[in-house]
Amino acid sequence: MEFINFVSKDPQHFSKNNSEIREIFIQLLSPFAPHMAEELWKHLGHEESIVLSTWPTYNPELIKENQFELVVQVNGKIRDQFIAPVAISEQEAIVQALARPKIQKWLDGKSPKKVIYVKEKLVSIVV
Repeated sequence: MEFINFVSKDPQHFSKNNSEIREIFIQLLSPFAPHMAEELWKHLGHEESIVLSTWPTYNPELIKENQFELVVQVNGKIRDQFIAPVAISEQEAIVQALARPKIQKWLDGKSPKKVIYVKEKLVSIVV
C-alpha cells in the first residue's frame, strides 16, 4: 500500500522508462506472491529467476531524521511537545522547553527544582 500511495502521487516514477523502481517493487513483492513476481520478472526481460537476484539495498543516510518531537513533562506529566532539530544541545533544549507558554503556565512563576534532559526524547521539569 505504501508503494501504491507513492506511485499514485507521482505516476512518472513507475513509467516505462524507469524499470529500476518496477524491479525493486517486484523483488519486494516476491516473498508474498512468488509465482506472480516470477512471471512479472520474466516479463521485464530477466533470464534468471527472481530468487537468484540480489536483494535491494538502502542508503542509511537517507533514513536519518534531522528533527524529532521533544516531549516536555512537568512533575511527571506530559504538558507539551514540540519539534526540535537533532543537533540541539541539552542547554538549548531546556531553554526552549522552559520558554513554552504551556510550560510557563504550569511553572506559575516558580523556578524548577530539577530539570532532566533525555537526549532526543524529553525534558522533565520538577517544580
